[in-house]
Amino acid sequence: ALPQDHWLFAEHRTMSDVPTMPGTGFLDLVISSRRLLGFKEGIELSDVFFLRPLQQRSAEASDELTFAFVESDGAFDFSVSSGATGRPNEHVVHVEGNATPLETCDAATIDLEAIRTRCSQGHRPYLAEGYAAAQASAMRFGPRWNLIREQFDGEGEALARLELDQEF
Repeated sequence: ALPQDHWLFAEHRTMSDVPTMPGTGFLDLVISSRRLLGFKEGIELSDVFFLRPLQQRSAEASDELTFAFVESDGAFDFSVSSGATGRPNEHVVHVEGNATPLETCDAATIDLEAIRTRCSQGHRPYLAEGYAAAQASAMRFGPRWNLIREQFDGEGEALARLELDQEF
């Protein structure tokens, strides 16, 4: 398990100060675990469902994370669960979805300028202070989460420009 002081937990806490794994952290772990299993190609994630948050309620938490991949028609159904070491029947599923190797799916080129043109209903530049204030009602985020630089809104779609600060 990741320790409470790992940035994924340390910089993503509930209002009652409980370290909570962000959904993007699960996705990164799924992609990384596929690489560890020897799958070198990129993957497309689809039908992803976040079922339960993973929270670290104590610094001594010793839950293990379990990654399951089941092949299905050239793709893989996956799940990530956690629970006490040695008790797989008591594990809680946090996220599940499908991972398709990019070699077998249609990887389309995305025309960002066309999306930006369609998203002409609103343009919002973000400043660190405003971004943090907008998030403060739900979670406490650390500095790595302050990465939205601007957003363009359209009918049923939006485009955001993200930029991680140099120090990270």
